[in-house]
Amino acid sequence: MKMTKEEVLMLFHVITKMQGEPKLKTKLVYALNKNMAAIKDEIEALKSISPEVKEGEYKQRRIALASEYSEKGEDSKPVIEDGNFKILEDIKDEFGAKLTEIDDELIPELEELSKVWMETLQEETEINIYNIKLEWLPDEINPKDFNILETLFEEV
Repeated sequence: MKMTKEEVLMLFHVITKMQGEPKLKTKLVYALNKNMAAIKDEIEALKSISPEVKEGEYKQRRIALASEYSEKGEDSKPVIEDGNFKILEDIKDEFGAKLTEIDDELIPELEELSKVWMETLQEETEINIYNIKLEWLPDEINPKDFNILETLFEEV
């Protein structure tokens, strides 16, 4: 079956969520496991190009810098006010310049990664899905999850 990579990713999240359910029909568990195996390589490929890693690096570097330039409390830990590091007044300009360096270094790369990511999610891929039957699903299911799983329904 042809699916966009975005649909594969959404399917992965729903299957992962459902696999955490305490009780499911055995046939459904089997089908979910087969479908997870069918999308595994595609998911690994998507994870390898996800901008999340670079976004995490960006956030960590900004936090480390803010921590370095922040006022320290009696316990030698950074002072945080209203959810923000309290930057020492006499070095705010230096802090701002260092922050700009990080932004100038990483934001263009993040923007490019995000662009590639969004384009990749629109690409189609062929997935050998294992069909499920409606009666295998739990009696109650999140409507969004149902809509995503609908692609796996056996044709009647």
